Order: sequence, then C-alpha cells, then structure tokens
Amino acid sequence: MRRLPFCSLTLALMAVPIAHAAENTAPMVDKDKTLITEDTLVVAAERRGTVLNRTVPSTDIITPTDIRERGYQPFVHDWLRGLPGLDVNVSGGGLNAGTQVRIRGAKAGETRFMRDGIPITDATSISNEIPVEFLDQSGITQVEVVRGAQSGLYGSGANGGVVNLVSVRPTSQHHASGQLDYGSNHTIAGGGQATGPISENLGYAVNLGGIDSDGYSTAARAGDNGNPRGYEDDGFYRYGGTARIEAFGDIGKVYLAGTLNNARSEFDNDYPAPTFNLNPNDTRAYQTYASRRLAGGGKLNLTKDIHLVSDLAYTQTERRYPEETTYTRSFDADDTYGSLQANAKFIEVLTTTLGVDGLWQHADIVNAANTTTIDRGARLIGTWLSVAYDLPWITLSATGRHDEHSREGGANTWRLGAATFWFEQQYKVFTSAGSGFRAPTLYELYNPGSGNDTLTPQTSLSADLGQTIWLNESGLSLTNTAFLTRYDDAISFESTFPYRSINLPSNSEIYGLENALRFEQAFLSTGATYTWQDSDNGSGKRLDQLPDHKMMLDGTVRQFDAWLRLAVERIWSRESGGQTLAPYTLVSASAGYALNKHWDIYTRLENLTDEDYEIYPAYSTARRAIYGGVRATF
Repeated sequence: MRRLPFCSLTLALMAVPIAHAAENTAPMVDKDKTLITEDTLVVAAERRGTVLNRTVPSTDIITPTDIRERGYQPFVHDWLRGLPGLDVNVSGGGLNAGTQVRIRGAKAGETRFMRDGIPITDATSISNEIPVEFLDQSGITQVEVVRGAQSGLYGSGANGGVVNLVSVRPTSQHHASGQLDYGSNHTIAGGGQATGPISENLGYAVNLGGIDSDGYSTAARAGDNGNPRGYEDDGFYRYGGTARIEAFGDIGKVYLAGTLNNARSEFDNDYPAPTFNLNPNDTRAYQTYASRRLAGGGKLNLTKDIHLVSDLAYTQTERRYPEETTYTRSFDADDTYGSLQANAKFIEVLTTTLGVDGLWQHADIVNAANTTTIDRGARLIGTWLSVAYDLPWITLSATGRHDEHSREGGANTWRLGAATFWFEQQYKVFTSAGSGFRAPTLYELYNPGSGNDTLTPQTSLSADLGQTIWLNESGLSLTNTAFLTRYDDAISFESTFPYRSINLPSNSEIYGLENALRFEQAFLSTGATYTWQDSDNGSGKRLDQLPDHKMMLDGTVRQFDAWLRLAVERIWSRESGGQTLAPYTLVSASAGYALNKHWDIYTRLENLTDEDYEIYPAYSTARRAIYGGVRATF
C-alpha cells in the first residue's frame, strides 16, 4: 500500500487551518448553513433556486451537520443511506466495490449525478452509471436528492431522479478546516479545505481529500453469506480535490473550476473451472481510475428579474485494467457539456426558465489484445421550457423538453406538478407526473459480443402523490408518498452468455410507498424512514436488487459540546443473481466531542453486531469496523 505519500498529504492538509491567513472581509456569500431551515434553497428540483419546503417534486437534502454527525464517512453514497425511496447497493464486493444508487427502483444508470449542476458523465460507461465510490467527497457542503422522472428538465438518464453534489463556495472571510481519521483494515482518510477572498471582488475555494485502505476481499464463497473469512485483502486508495475562483460585481459573476479524482482498486477476477466462482485469493487484478474536469461559466443580471446562467465543462476519464487477459483493458472518455438558460420573473408569482444544453461524447475502448473495439461518438442537444406559478397557498409547475440525439433522433419529455399549502404553511399536499428517456450508451450499442446496434431508447412514465405535515413549534414532520413508474422498451442484458444488450419485450413497473417521520430540536433529533416497493418485470417476477421493505431508525443526542448518534437499518429480502437473499439488520453509531471552538474528536462504528449478509451472491460485504479521527476548523 502507498501509505507514506497519503499520510504526508493529509498531515499537510491538517496544517492548513493552523497557518491560515488573517481574516479579511469582502461582499461574498456567507459561510454555508449547516441546518435545514424553512428558507433553505435547493437548485436541482427546478434548475433554479427554490425553497426546499415549496418544491413540487419530492426532495431531500444532506447538510454538513448530517455529514458531521454520521462521523465524516469518506464515501458520498454512505451519506444517502436511509433516505426514503433510495437503494444504495455496494454490489461488487469489498471496500472498493461497484456502487449502485437507485431511486424508486430505477437502475443506477437512471440516477443523474451532478456536481454543481453539471452532469457527471462517462462516455465509456456500460449502462450510463458512474463509479460513485471514486467520487471525492471533500469540499461537498450539500447534497440534493430529487425523486421521480426528471428527464423533462435534464434529458436522457434522469428517469429515476437526480443527485446534485454542491461544492464549497468562496466566503467573505478566510475559513479553513482539515481532518484525519484512522481505523479498521488499516484505513486512513482525511482532507482539508480553505475558502476566502482574494480581493474585493474575487474569491477562492479549494479542497483536497483522500482515503487509503488495505480493504478486504471482494469475494466470498457460496454459503459464506458475504463473509470474506480472512481471504487476501483487496486494497483501495482514492484522492482528489476541487479548486474554484469566482469574480463578481453588480451585473453578475463568473467562475472557473477544476476537479480531479484518482483511484486504484484491487478486485477478484479469476473464475476457475468447474465452479467458475470468484477466486478470493486472486492477487493480480486491479484497476486504475482518473477523471479530470475543467468548468467555467457564470451569471449575468440583465435586469432585476431577468438572469442568464451558463456552464461549460470538459471531462476526461480513464479506466485501466492492466492485468486483464480476456476482456477490456482500457476505457477512455471525452465528455463536453454546455448549457445556457434564461430565468425571468414577469410578475411576482410567475417564473419562466428557457434553456438549451448539449452533451458531446467520445469513447475509445481497447481489449486485452490491444485492439480498439469502440472508437465512437455521440451528441445529445436539448431545449427546455419551465413555468412556475407560485402563490402562498399553491405552486404549479410545468416543464417540457425536446432532445435531438445524433443516432436516435428526437425525444420529447415533460413534467407537471402541483403543491398546495394549508394551515399557515404547516400542511402540504403535492403531486407530480413526468416522462423519462434514456438513449443507449456507446457500449450497449457497439461493444463486440454484447453490443446491439438495433437498440432503441427506453422510455418511462412516473407519478407520485404525497403529503407533508410540519408542526413547526414542536419540530415534528411527517411525509408520506405513493409512487408508480412504468417502462417501455427497457434496456437490459440477456440473462445468458454473451449477455447481449436488448430492449425487454414486455413492459415493467415499479410502485411503492415512502414514509419519513422526523423530530428535530437543538438537543435531540430522531427519525424513521420506511419504504415499501414492489415490481414486475413484465412476466410476473420481481426486478433484481430491489428489497421489498426497508427501514432506518436513527437518533442523535447533542449535549455538553458532544453528540452521539445511533442508527439501525433493516433490509428485507431481495432477488439477486437468480436467488432470494435473506433479510439483514445493520447497526451503526458515531460520536464526537468539541474540545474547543477549533478542535473536534470523533469516532464511528459500522456493523456493530458483525452481521453476515449478502447484496449479491458470492460477493463480500463489510464486517464490523471502527474509525476515529480529529477535525480542526478555523
């Protein structure tokens, strides 16, 4: 393991707060809020700033307080666990496993991940999914989760919903923080960030972070129920960061930002005859990952009520499998994204947004014999219009979009929604309906053996109906939502070798109920989420990887400059790999103490009962683990 370079990096980051510059003031944004209030803004729900409690689609956010009280987990997907309607499946085994984030049962490739409103894409992706486990979590101050079909706003690949990672922004005074923790599997993780003014109208925000671990085996033999049982470790490291500069004035602002992610992960890739099960002592297989993004854009205030917003981003992604002897050895992707939108408020209650965006992709894929198997490109250009009518007691929203794909031609998507507010804004009834669309990926179309150039785009229709009650004086809230999604021409793979890409001949559907109860006070917060979901693949069978019931109970006590959180997650049975997997329960805890206004110490414990469980047959899952760390803020 490359321990020394990473230790040096994290120790240097810990030194940042101690050596931070003297504070200066500049008229920039205040430091990020850490608590959800009635004025908390989200962007992903409407592609413009919207108050959280008045969003039409079902929306949740993860705040810095949530991240802190979970013990500063080093993976973004762990922050999402327990949200209603979300399935987080680390299905490839091991610490570095392939991670799927599924919203309302939609496949991982139908969850649109974004960073600061710009899609995270990879032209070489097999089924449009991204490697969530390789995303650097440092510098993320808020995560916005929007459930339901959002293709009417975001186009292809947003059938299930949207997850927007919001990066730290320049602040009006210099701020810096750093942390370092260590724990099970010889895992060390840390990071640091600094923000502040450069001059009166110029500011900066920068962060670096990483994790290095010996990990554990990605494989578990049949009958071991996910327990790697001391097989050889499959190590993992990841580091990355972002840097952002913003200049602003009375007429608007411009920004320039860069993002870097690098990772190396070992895995098991040996399938010995006659069982063809994963060999847990395969010491050769590993992959490397690198992603680099340069983005820029800004906001222009034409008048008080008319604004232009633009973004332009170029992303390079490289994945390498140096020891691969049979299948693909290297993936290289170039993704260019651009968007321009105009926001206008013609009267106080009517807001209109008109936008255009485009994604240009190119993939180079080389097999183990160093033969180029894919050298292809695609483009997708969309125009969209959104109108919102907002009165104190009702909000109406309508969005329509047209996309032109270089191969698939045109696609039209939409979303309609309404929310009503009663009893002094303490009771909300909301409903929405929308269509989804996903074009086939270059891999699904052209990969030798499994590719199928006769594929057509998959489409979907989804709807939900829900209610939220806020008892503001008591801090109690309750949300219940029913949802339904139906697919046409769903893109999948044949169940037998060579696993060719196909459009399923029969329609499938997913439906369920989401429930969330929350009590929030300064000294105590507690809550429960419960999701029931059922599915039909068109032949009367359940879809893979969807538990029929799941529940999380959690509570946090804050007292005497300390906090303690306990969480219990229960997952009922699911179909996976042709098997029905057993239910399981995971218990976790975290705690921390503020030594003074600058220094915190914390610990987190995962899978306290050392539960044996499976998410996918013959792949391993996490054992009992403990981590502890220190964080400094100035």
